[in-house]
Amino acid sequence: MPLEDNNGNRIVPNDIEKCEKLGRQQYNNARGLVVSIHAFKEVEVDDLIWTRKDGTYYLCRVLSKWKYNNSNENTHADVVNTINVEFVEVGTI
Repeated sequence: MPLEDNNGNRIVPNDIEKCEKLGRQQYNNARGLVVSIHAFKEVEVDDLIWTRKDGTYYLCRVLSKWKYNNSNENTHADVVNTINVEFVEVGTI
């Protein structure tokens, strides 16, 4: 879900620290938010990370630092905290 002010207007934080602060206020210290923000703080360009979707694993190379994207598409998918990556499908188990 996107960050919003008291009037329901979307807020776009300009850095990850502000995002964490606003997210903690809006979502009452939701553990998932805190864990994901901390992971985004640690990742660096050219890091390699694993991800999985529908049982298929991917190896990703990080292309950017954290970005906040509250477009309608990202909001609908509930993925507003993002990094750009390039990836290769590794396979399934």
